[in-house]
Amino acid sequence: YTITRAAWRFVVLLSDATSGELRALLEADHLGRLRTGAASGVATKFMARRGGSRVGVIGTGRQARTQLEAVTLVRTVTEARVFSRDESRRRDFCQEMSGRLRLAVEPVDSAEAAARPSDIVITATTSSEPVVRGEWLRPGTHVNAIGANM
Repeated sequence: YTITRAAWRFVVLLSDATSGELRALLEADHLGRLRTGAASGVATKFMARRGGSRVGVIGTGRQARTQLEAVTLVRTVTEARVFSRDESRRRDFCQEMSGRLRLAVEPVDSAEAAARPSDIVITATTSSEPVVRGEWLRPGTHVNAIGANM
C-alpha cells in the first residue's frame, strides 16, 4: 500500500502460479479493512477476557466497521457504545451497524463514555494523539488500537 497526504491506496497483484506472469491488479481497500478487522478479531478471541460483552468504539470510519464486525464474530456482544467527533457520522454509523449486526449500537457523547463501561475497546482513528486515557479502563479491559499510521 501507499500513503500520501491525499489518500491511502491498497492494491493486490495476482500472478500466474506457473509462469509468474501478472494476471490482475486489484484495488484492495476493502480487503485491507477485512484483513485489519480479522487481525483484531484473532487478538480479541485469544487475548480478551472471556465473558466480556460490552464494546466501546472510538472512531466511525471504514476501519471501525470491520473492527466491530470482527469482535462480534468472536464474542457475544450485548452492547456497543460509539463515539466520534462528528455527531452525524456517529449517528449514521450506529444506525448502519445496529441493522447490520442486529445489536444495540448506541452513540455516546465522549470517548470516555464509550471506553469506561466496556470490556473491549476499539480505537480506529487517524489521531496521532491518544484518544483513550488509562484511567478510563478497568483492569482486564482489552484494547484493539488501529490507525494513525500516516
